[in-house]
Amino acid sequence: LESVGKVGYVANSTHTVARGTKSAGRIYDQFEETIYCEVAFIVKDTVIAKIIDSPM
Repeated sequence: LESVGKVGYVANSTHTVARGTKSAGRIYDQFEETIYCEVAFIVKDTVIAKIIDSPM
């Protein structure tokens, strides 16, 4: 699939971070300017995604 650009933001509050996932504060040092992710699944209004090196 082609990249669709920015579609959201990484949660950074204990009230918005899904249990068992990392917040924005925990991943910000893993990239310089751009980050790619692969959506694993969606539950209600929460998207769980895996950080990847680059889009396929």
